[in-house]
Amino acid sequence: MKESRPSQNIDPEVFRGKYQELVERSPKVIESLVPDQESKEEAIDKLITGNTASFQQEYPIIAGYSDEDYTAMQDTTETLISMAESMSEPERTVYLQAIEARKQEATLIVAMRDYKAATDPTAKEVAAQRFMETNIALYGEPDKATYESLLGEKIANIFHKKRSQNAEAIFQDLRNLLPENVQDDTRTQDRFRPSVETMQWMNEVVHGLYDNMLRHVDSYIEAHKSELQIESQNETVVKIQPTHLRDIFRNILAEEFLALPKEVGEAGQTGDTRGAQAVTDLGDIVTRSVEKDTGWNIEVTEAKSINVDPDTRHIRIPQDREAMSVNEVKRLVVHEIGVHVLTRMTGGSTNLEPLAQGLAGFNDTQEGLGKAMEHALKGEYQEAGIDHYITAGLAYFDDKDFKGAYDVKWRLKLLESLKPDQEPTQAEINKAKQWAANTTMRIYRGTDDLPLFKDLCYYNGSKEVWEYLEKICGDDLQLSLLLAGKINTSKKHQRVILESHST
Repeated sequence: MKESRPSQNIDPEVFRGKYQELVERSPKVIESLVPDQESKEEAIDKLITGNTASFQQEYPIIAGYSDEDYTAMQDTTETLISMAESMSEPERTVYLQAIEARKQEATLIVAMRDYKAATDPTAKEVAAQRFMETNIALYGEPDKATYESLLGEKIANIFHKKRSQNAEAIFQDLRNLLPENVQDDTRTQDRFRPSVETMQWMNEVVHGLYDNMLRHVDSYIEAHKSELQIESQNETVVKIQPTHLRDIFRNILAEEFLALPKEVGEAGQTGDTRGAQAVTDLGDIVTRSVEKDTGWNIEVTEAKSINVDPDTRHIRIPQDREAMSVNEVKRLVVHEIGVHVLTRMTGGSTNLEPLAQGLAGFNDTQEGLGKAMEHALKGEYQEAGIDHYITAGLAYFDDKDFKGAYDVKWRLKLLESLKPDQEPTQAEINKAKQWAANTTMRIYRGTDDLPLFKDLCYYNGSKEVWEYLEKICGDDLQLSLLLAGKINTSKKHQRVILESHST
């Protein structure tokens, strides 16, 4: 942790050590939510083959989080709170909120553990209530109108598609699983979209910021073309496996990031002024941060999704992730490296450690910014996280358990994918069911019964960030502040950035 400005009666070295102790004691939510591989495969197999009415996995990290671990962490937080109370602003508020967020994350893990372990119905209900209260405090809750709009639009699109006899039977089954209020066949989209001007501005900014990183994707493919090319539908395509993605990430961090300050400066002198100031401002931040933020570890391992852990500088890539296209890998570069890693570095160059790990309430903006950069790279806006939002809504508003949500989702996915009058094959049905199992797990992970709202951040955050970018369109300085640490779009967080200082 970097130098803070505590009052005279607090020893900065003691506070630094105690805060680092809290970081180390804090359970990692994403890592904790990875199920045991054997139990996962068994649960998915039973679900898809119809041999179970419920879906249950084992979570060894959650089960292994002891009361002693929780108590030790609580003791550490209480000590830190008493120390932080005496700090001046903005340090006082920043640290108090960061400490409280870590307390809530630990409480969430304990509630999941107690829920999975409970055999008594009363104890299970108490754990479920504690889980939902903490879940909503950390991640918010779905909005019913948004949920109904997103789901209703999918139903309307399917309704107006000409269906084969078997597809019609599946559609009727789907309708029987859903409430009447989302089955309006005239429902149309009436949600935010950024302007063409804003998208064009961000496309130029993204290329200015990230083209030096992205060239490593092309150079890696050129060097490993023979092992990356496969035949698909009578054509040769490039498919990138998780181990290749790991190598690309390593190349960027080991080579490009250390060269970024100089090259970013050169990018700002191309004569294209749109986005150039954001590149220059960010270059100034990176210049003072990259040399102080080394030791990143990237591994292919058991994981639910790609995860950048700012506490440990650890990037985890799922070993069972499907092979990726070149464009998908480039989107991952701007999202995972260009946002998550970069803001860890820029925030870590300040005197406020939570700027590197995330100010309270940063998560939606951080994921939304990652998605916005992906959209801007492509030059095309897409609403993010719709399927996760719908799953959360099915659980929260329509009381669907895991299997109930899964039954809705595989039918939705299949019917969306079919062409007019196309008869679904068993292979297509199985593919839709596999997809539904994997995506439904994202919302029910941890308990397999209760919805976890963490993934609402993709939809909410993308909307928040694009609405913010629309308001600041062309203001490169405001954009550079958003990349100067793990913050949200509020003026309060921007003031923290402006009032912090480099170390």
